[in-house]
Amino acid sequence: MSEQDVTPQTAAGLGEDAIKEAIKALSWPTLEAHLRSRDLDAARVARLVDLVRTNEATLFKRSHSKQCDRDQMLQRLGAFLADAGFEQASSDIGRYAEQLCILEDGFASILKEVAGGSWAGLEPAVRVHGALQVLADEHRQMQEDLERSFQQAIEAGPTFAQSATLTTESGRSLDPEVALGAILSALMGIILIEAHEHRWFDADGTVRLPASALAPHPATVDLKPYLRLAFSWNNWDAAQLAVRFRKANVSIEEQPLEASPTGPANQRHVIVELDADHQLPDFIANERLVDRAKQDILAIFHAKLPYSSADGDTIVSLPPKNFINEAELLAVESFEHMLSIDVGSHQQQFQGLTLPEWVRGYALLHAKAIQHPKTAQDTGFPVLSVKSLAADLQRIGLSPISALRFIDNVSLKRYSRDAFDHPLIRTDSDQVVLVDAAVRSSLIAPVVLSAIAAARQDEEPEQIRQKGFAFEKRMRDLFSSHGLNPASFTVKRDGQEFEFDLLVVWDDYLFLFECKNRLLSSNHATAAYYFEKQINGDIRQVKRLADALARYPDILSTHLPQALGKRVVPCVVNALPYALFGGRNGVFFADESAIARFFKSRYIGVTTVPGEDQRPTGELDIQFDQWEDQTPRASDLVRNLIFPIQYAIAARHSEVSNAPTYLGQNVLGHFRYLQRTATTPESLARTFEEYPQTVARAIAALKASEQDED
Repeated sequence: MSEQDVTPQTAAGLGEDAIKEAIKALSWPTLEAHLRSRDLDAARVARLVDLVRTNEATLFKRSHSKQCDRDQMLQRLGAFLADAGFEQASSDIGRYAEQLCILEDGFASILKEVAGGSWAGLEPAVRVHGALQVLADEHRQMQEDLERSFQQAIEAGPTFAQSATLTTESGRSLDPEVALGAILSALMGIILIEAHEHRWFDADGTVRLPASALAPHPATVDLKPYLRLAFSWNNWDAAQLAVRFRKANVSIEEQPLEASPTGPANQRHVIVELDADHQLPDFIANERLVDRAKQDILAIFHAKLPYSSADGDTIVSLPPKNFINEAELLAVESFEHMLSIDVGSHQQQFQGLTLPEWVRGYALLHAKAIQHPKTAQDTGFPVLSVKSLAADLQRIGLSPISALRFIDNVSLKRYSRDAFDHPLIRTDSDQVVLVDAAVRSSLIAPVVLSAIAAARQDEEPEQIRQKGFAFEKRMRDLFSSHGLNPASFTVKRDGQEFEFDLLVVWDDYLFLFECKNRLLSSNHATAAYYFEKQINGDIRQVKRLADALARYPDILSTHLPQALGKRVVPCVVNALPYALFGGRNGVFFADESAIARFFKSRYIGVTTVPGEDQRPTGELDIQFDQWEDQTPRASDLVRNLIFPIQYAIAARHSEVSNAPTYLGQNVLGHFRYLQRTATTPESLARTFEEYPQTVARAIAALKASEQDED
């Protein structure tokens, strides 16, 4: 049994809360006493190793006296597990201890460079103030470059899959999202480096800048090298999360440099290597979610729904009764489309706020960001008072408590990963800096989902607790509209309850769909770790239902007799765009949008260059045929469940890239990550050409797996 197979059920009796507290205290005697009181087996030990890796207390970004306690705890835990016969677990603990040392050396190297820079003599508040100014200027320059690139693209005429490529005056091409991400990453890094060094955190871990950081300060040194170090810090922080939560491998390579006046030298390369195949489904799902949100905007942008101005003294009802701007309107419509959620009636709270309150809060920040030129301070970013921001939130529908909760939830924290989720930076006075660059460029619906996913550092993010009847109904309506009659029922056998969300009989197949309306990871390593556990739980759940149909034939004979003798196709269908290639453990994963597209149109494709002299409207230059005949068949759907064409397209246009990270003199970090590549007519055509062979190989592998099980 692998660590990924471990569940709360299989690891029951471990006493996780006590273990977490012992690890947090870095107390080997406490941890040893607890472990000796437990009956350990492979599942519990695998879960124990998991708890050690994911506990933030085991990592020190700065030198600390408790590092010795940590090292001693891990060393003795490894020896304890070896003595108990769990050699692999002991090896895993030893390897993790080595990885921690490598990661911590990276942080130490960055801090050494920070301490030795020309800026070191400046007051910390002066460094922060200067950094804010530089980054605001960089963002303004980026916006000007982007506007110039758009104008050049318009003059050049339409092209295939034209993207908003940013071309600088030097001729360098950049993805504007990548450029903005680099700016915001440097901002996060500079704030967190200084906050950790000077303890600018309150009891809840919220950053509290000194108010003097907002006062005018003359620029006396070049801070751009410091900002590059800040970018390194934030990037390396992402790398440590990948190691702890995604089990990324860390290795060191020494490469000789040319001889210097002081003699030969080596350059150390610290490589954090991801498991690309394992992470690809999560990456694709989150990329497709953003694409879907953008498509929603195009679909509903012209909807003539009323919205009110955020100005004035009248309290505006929360959505969907009223909207304060188009950004909020689009967010509400997008939530309903993506998750089958009626935002107005959804009262579940996430970190003390309902979805309407989250959406309304971000909509107000969006409005404030748009007004940036009117409110920009000497830092280059808008500076607001907490009191006035809370009053504005109350004026537009939030209660006094909810207003303060929202401000707290979106304020930069010790564990924050990006400024999109946490665009407010608090000061030790009654002020906040609004990172308007993050707010203006983002869509509210995905940002709210991301903020919820990122809200907890070492715990599972909150999920939508409702059963998801609206989504199940939407799936039933989808199949019914195409002449299929799905069944849903709950039965009890031998004291067990079996709830079947959706059973569809079609040709020689019985499709068993388990409907899931849950949030994605938003590319947060912690959330991805817990999402993976949920996926494993989904597999067990669907296999349990499929097994029940085999063990109790009377279920079908009673409730769906036409399904008797059909081949069962177990599948988890997600409201959000999560799918898998080839399924996992005999269970397929698909999403509603892909299945809906399968029925909606026989062809998927594009017209490369639109124009009056091109093909008639509706005819495609590059296309993929989803059906083998004039109408869809069950076998076509099975093929699409095995390898959804949308997943195939996304996989073809994803690649492993490298984020070189300067860690100090002669030390370079390499944090591998997944990124999208450009879609071209040739790449899309190649995807469609290779699809049949890829599916054939997947089917052959599935059949071989079934034979092995038999």
